[in-house]
Amino acid sequence: MANPLGVIRGLIGVQDSIGEFIRNGPDDGLPGYVRDEYRKRCDQFANLPGWAQALGNGTSGTMDRICSPYWDDNGWDGPEVAPAPFQGGQCDGELYLVTFGWTLISTGVRQTFPRTVYGPVGQPTIDSSGGGSVMSVTARGVRAAQSCSALPTLNPTSQEFTIVVSTGPANAPGVDSISKCSGTDNCGDPLPTEPIRPGPNPPPNPGPTTGPEPTTDPDNPTGAPLLPIPPYVDPIYGPTPIVAPTDGGGAGGTGGGDGLPGNPDAIADSAGGAGGGEDGEDIDFGEPPDGKIWVGALVQATVDSRLGNIPGTGPAQTVYPAVIGNASLIYTGGRGTNERLESSSTLLVRATTALVLTGCRAQAQPGVNLTVKPISATTCPDNPCEETDG
Repeated sequence: MANPLGVIRGLIGVQDSIGEFIRNGPDDGLPGYVRDEYRKRCDQFANLPGWAQALGNGTSGTMDRICSPYWDDNGWDGPEVAPAPFQGGQCDGELYLVTFGWTLISTGVRQTFPRTVYGPVGQPTIDSSGGGSVMSVTARGVRAAQSCSALPTLNPTSQEFTIVVSTGPANAPGVDSISKCSGTDNCGDPLPTEPIRPGPNPPPNPGPTTGPEPTTDPDNPTGAPLLPIPPYVDPIYGPTPIVAPTDGGGAGGTGGGDGLPGNPDAIADSAGGAGGGEDGEDIDFGEPPDGKIWVGALVQATVDSRLGNIPGTGPAQTVYPAVIGNASLIYTGGRGTNERLESSSTLLVRATTALVLTGCRAQAQPGVNLTVKPISATTCPDNPCEETDG
């Protein structure tokens, strides 16, 4: 079986080459035509038409990487991650004092509505289908109140609550202010209402080109240009950073299997294990080898060959479900972002955090068995690492 880390290395190299070709390729003949078609697609993608919004994480990230050198040369911006609609409010079951607001369309006047809310607090929405406007928000409890002394009923799970009904159409629903009634609000921000949006200075939008659109189905691309799509969650359009695997060689060029994934020796055998089951399983990596720290995990899936095999239709074949499981890294202070597993090998890389990586939680779909292998890297010696010439 091909080494998935080697495949990722190769795809990253291919993407770098395509990016340079788009930026500075020939301007005549067939190469010039291909370069210009790529540029048109980059210009379109940066303005996020429907086909671009339908692409998956890996495809969107590939487009961003191969187009960025061309955008940078012209002072343009590609798509960017949309910000959270407001900050804080995500502590589960904790009480917040929130001022919700909307703007009456007829007058342009902003109206506000203070509420005590049990988190996590969602972004409010408006339904104007009945002529007036109804604002709703998801939370574990909501009560009209001017202070934290008025307690809503705490519901066991988040539910949708109606905040107010207006006699006139309104727009721009939002959280105008929010504060936790006690303690520190350190549970993070809500997810963006849209995953990505055009950057502040996108290239001129050329509109559609002749021929088929690149795709409306990320799993069945039909249009040019063809894109090399690596099998990992993308660093821009997905939650887990990916570090390009390096060839062997530790600090100071002494050789060995150190560094981030890219050398088989960096994958420890001693702490793996099957992860899965309907409820998932916490896998403790244990102590890393001397002089090393855990920096990530390789999650590999074995799918029962009977999945998707219909009797009488020919030889047995494995059909992977769209999502074969979920996994998240475990740190000393909690768990990292949950990752959907959509391929037979998935690389989880330690996020930039001061927390210590200790394990991984894995949950497999029926018919799928997951094996988790921790990845280690050499730490610096007791003295700070120093760069040397040569």
